[in-house]
Amino acid sequence: MSSSKNWIFGTVKFKIAMWYAALFAVSAGVGFVIFYYLYNLNMLRSSDAALSSMADEISFEYLTGNRFRRFDKEIPISSIPPEIMNEFRKKIPGLQPVFAFERNTYGRPLRTVIGHANRRLYELRMETEGSVYSRMLNIADHLTVVQRTFNQKVYGAGSSNVFFRLYRPDGKLLIESETADDLKLADTPFPTDRHTDSYIISGRHFRVLTMTMFDGNTLEIGRTLEPMLEMLKQYSRMFLIAVCIVLVLGAFCGWLIARKFMAGVERVSEAAMDIAGGDFSRRVEYGNEGAEIDRLVITFNRMNDNTEKLLTELRMVTDNIAHDLRTPLTRMRGMVEVSMTAPLDLDSCYDMAGAVSDECSNMLLMINTMLEITRTESRPEELRKTELDLNDLLRQGFDLIHPLAETKNIDMTLLLPPNTLYLNADKVKIQRMTSNLLENAIKFTPEGGKVHLSLASENNNAVLKISDSGCGISPEDQKHIFDRFFRSDQSRSLPGNGLGLSLVQAIVLAHRGKIEVDSSLNSGTTFTVTLPLSQKA
Repeated sequence: MSSSKNWIFGTVKFKIAMWYAALFAVSAGVGFVIFYYLYNLNMLRSSDAALSSMADEISFEYLTGNRFRRFDKEIPISSIPPEIMNEFRKKIPGLQPVFAFERNTYGRPLRTVIGHANRRLYELRMETEGSVYSRMLNIADHLTVVQRTFNQKVYGAGSSNVFFRLYRPDGKLLIESETADDLKLADTPFPTDRHTDSYIISGRHFRVLTMTMFDGNTLEIGRTLEPMLEMLKQYSRMFLIAVCIVLVLGAFCGWLIARKFMAGVERVSEAAMDIAGGDFSRRVEYGNEGAEIDRLVITFNRMNDNTEKLLTELRMVTDNIAHDLRTPLTRMRGMVEVSMTAPLDLDSCYDMAGAVSDECSNMLLMINTMLEITRTESRPEELRKTELDLNDLLRQGFDLIHPLAETKNIDMTLLLPPNTLYLNADKVKIQRMTSNLLENAIKFTPEGGKVHLSLASENNNAVLKISDSGCGISPEDQKHIFDRFFRSDQSRSLPGNGLGLSLVQAIVLAHRGKIEVDSSLNSGTTFTVTLPLSQKA
């Protein structure tokens, strides 16, 4: 059971599902951090806006005593004509206007300005006759109105949710709002180096605004953040629940997606297990998992095709080797048995020894040829390549084989190009290839026939053609003439072991060339070998 669990945890499907879950978790975490930051920022901005609004209202009442809004209309400072403002500043040097009001009196606007200078508060008004009326206001007269506003705000929001305090410059408390018993405020004012800041008071979060008034008094307004923080906690719980659901669904969806796209890999794995069990006919079916999986399936099936073909050829080669070795071994055994049963004399012993030696030579030749084919096919990099004069090499091969053609009265001709062609190749291998093709041509050409050897250059390649007027090869046999030990019906009556053309093909392919055959029964055969020329050519 434990092994099964470990196997499940080690599967690609499980890992993909976990990656999906991790991706969702990271995405959700980043989303939550962004949400938390934006919500907290919006909460502070909302709280600061509410504090600023209350501060503006209290500041108005602190400076005006709330006396002008009943009969006067508040107007912008900029709407006061410059000449009137100049008269006000002449009356009160250093005047800083704060509020302006306007009242219609007998059809004429009567403008009043509230301002301060040298920490004193003044009321200035331009009379109808053009004179300036001014008087200094006593802030102490306004504190009753401010206290009443404090209490109204506290009654509306709750004594544990908001508080107001007004301090003198020396830190003495002037007035404050009613607060709940569990809200313990310090006796000293909060620092005024910041306009707004957050504090924990009696275990609760507050946003506190501190503002210095014109006369040096300090206004403090505190507003609780607990309702918004509680809402943030609820949002966080809901978000975490949603994230857990998304993680489960994400992992499940990742499992389903991985299962779909890994189905092709599992089919390949199952087929590989069947092949490991000996069923080389097994193939993988195609699906719709994607181009990569399809390419894997195609490559696997092609590999198995080659493997099955190789094993089939190996069995055929093994059978042919067994057959070709059994025949000479049977003959040798027969000769030895006959010699043992017959009267022994020196001549018969010599004859038997010579016959056994010939059979051994044939077997060694066949085995060496097979080994040479295998080495040439599997290790082409071990070829001993040198710069060869192909014209001279063919001329030597032609001169060597020509006497054999004369014994059969075969007209053998050679055609070489005027310019010398060079190959970077293994000289012994190329000689072996040429001699095998020429010997085959002479072998299958009847007396009085023709064999033609030609060399030409085409597209940076040397093209070697060997043509004969022999018996030809049937189209069906042409598919197998390069297979090991294959012998067509026309060649069974002639000596040979069916390895010559296999060796020729191995040599050509090892030199990055190609070999083609063009033949028909009773019309002769032409072998065309194409090899890349060296740079010297």
